[in-house]
Amino acid sequence: MTNRRYTPLDRLRGSVLKHEAPLEPAVEEEGWSMLGTDEPEEQIAIDVWRAAIKLFEGDRTEADRWLHYEVIALGWKRPIDVMQEDPQQVLDLIARIEHGVYT
Repeated sequence: MTNRRYTPLDRLRGSVLKHEAPLEPAVEEEGWSMLGTDEPEEQIAIDVWRAAIKLFEGDRTEADRWLHYEVIALGWKRPIDVMQEDPQQVLDLIARIEHGVYT
């Protein structure tokens, strides 16, 4: 029996870890062409999605799941909802998680 050491990313994924290969990152033009925009508000929303996908090491399914669940650091709001009003707050949270700051 091996003793596995859990990383912060493992803890974010929940208590049940699936050992599936993450989705391959889409080619930039392919994956984001439908979201392409010149609007600054929409561009920052795209930046939040990219940061979430990066946080989950390219796994879009896990990133999407995280964005749709309540988060204590956002006052038990879903990141996807907070993104509508203040996307920078979600970007800041993602940056804190990447650096191991959970408060």
